Amino acid sequence: MHTYNSLHELFLYDDVRRLLINDNTITCFDTDNSPMNKRNILIHKGVDNSIKFRVFDPDRTPVNVCTYNLYARIFNVENRELVLEKLCTTSGAKGMVSLDLNEGDITNLAHGLYDLVIVGQRPFIHNQTVGESVTTPFFTDYASNIVASLEITPQAERVPKPTYEITADDWTFTKLLWQGNGPVIDQLYSSAIPGARVQNHTNSTHSFSVMALEDDKFTGTLEVLGTLDVSPEPYPNDHGWFRIQVAPGTDVLEFVDFYGTEAFTFAANIMFIKFRYTPSHLVTEPGKIEKILVRS
Repeated sequence: MHTYNSLHELFLYDDVRRLLINDNTITCFDTDNSPMNKRNILIHKGVDNSIKFRVFDPDRTPVNVCTYNLYARIFNVENRELVLEKLCTTSGAKGMVSLDLNEGDITNLAHGLYDLVIVGQRPFIHNQTVGESVTTPFFTDYASNIVASLEITPQAERVPKPTYEITADDWTFTKLLWQGNGPVIDQLYSSAIPGARVQNHTNSTHSFSVMALEDDKFTGTLEVLGTLDVSPEPYPNDHGWFRIQVAPGTDVLEFVDFYGTEAFTFAANIMFIKFRYTPSHLVTEPGKIEKILVRS
């Protein structure tokens, strides 16, 4: 019996693309028009992507671009719609530019080809008065083209994240004085649930549904709390948490003899969310929330 071990290689490298800035100071010769970026720029859904560029002048000398605010614009090739614009970063070697696309930046973009344009902006100064910005294109070849081909692939795309389920047994109970002077009431907290920023989304629509049983109707309030802290304090401590508006004009949902299921949505760029509900002390049998389902 023989055992064979097969070795497969993986590579980690920076794929650096060249860009050219003319800046209206040097004119390229007509014959010097060989393309600098012949291959499509590949980015992959489901992971963070970093695209590296290096900017040269027509003499093929790296250019200091730190005086620019550099933006990447991604266009739909069919209708020329601008689908994403993001600020690039400059650091390291002279002329180096990085376009960092988080997983959430391209989550809503379909697979396929897009046009990518890099432009630089810096203040327009006339007689020492700061006016509007001047926008300078960065060329992709010596024929004055400014569009590069960007391809979005599904190679690392994941299936949708599972729904978070908060059941009647998943709450943490606390007691406090109602309005600071009594009576003593119960409050219940859920655990922290990752929000948009944890998943690298710049913005995200969160949806949740609330369910109560007909034979245990709920009367009380429900609040959604959010935090921007990377490591929030353990619940039920509310330090660093704030209420989120989940219905028009209110950040507190009120229920009276509620049963069945009701759904809500809100958009927020937050690290974590948690739920807090308070059974009413004005009725003898306020019931309970049976289940909350959350997608973010």
